[in-house]
Amino acid sequence: MTGTAGVREENALDHCVTERVRLAVTRIRKLKLSGIPPATGVQVVEEMKGNGAESIHLATGLIVGYPPCPYVTFFHDFIKTKYGLEVVYGTHPIPQKYLNMHDKLGTWDDPEWQKIIEPTLADEKTRLSYD
Repeated sequence: MTGTAGVREENALDHCVTERVRLAVTRIRKLKLSGIPPATGVQVVEEMKGNGAESIHLATGLIVGYPPCPYVTFFHDFIKTKYGLEVVYGTHPIPQKYLNMHDKLGTWDDPEWQKIIEPTLADEKTRLSYD
């Protein structure tokens, strides 16, 4: 990344990370950003990769928030492109109450959102257990 566009993109990542993101690392251990001393999102991903992370899970909260994080697809693409890591949307199933509300709002009607929520959809019984 170069120029001011790159700086804006990294600042957007840092902002959303410090505000709303929890990342989980597979094959290493699960980490919550709330337990890590203040660091930028970029530094956290670099550290995770340096510790052997092979994938990053973007928190389900980024998807189910009101509104969902507008940077979620940017995070996915940025981490995959800059670090070469697999990026997975979601850390746990979407609770039924969130699915119901977003269905009413039409939040996830777009085919792109259908791809994003697919890994976190589960059967109704499981979704209800997360309410």
